[in-house]
Amino acid sequence: MRLFEMEPKIDKLGLKKLEARLQRGGRVHWFICSNHGKLVVFDTNGLAFVPIYRLDFDSEAISKIEVDEITTPYNKLIYINGLPTINAPELNLVNI
Repeated sequence: MRLFEMEPKIDKLGLKKLEARLQRGGRVHWFICSNHGKLVVFDTNGLAFVPIYRLDFDSEAISKIEVDEITTPYNKLIYINGLPTINAPELNLVNI
């Protein structure tokens, strides 16, 4: 998805937009948001991932957030600062 497609949907969810990391061609690679102090990371397809464990952060630490992806034939694994995440289907942008 592109930035202009994601931003209105994120606004509808009431999330605070923290940082968009773009790929070549203007597509969003990761869109990092906050939901009442909890991180939500959207991938390029608009799928939402949240850390399994509480991950505290502040506005100055946003540049230190690392998102890693491991894709297997069976699923996609997303890690935020080395911590595993799960998909949050209620926040997926494809549903909005």
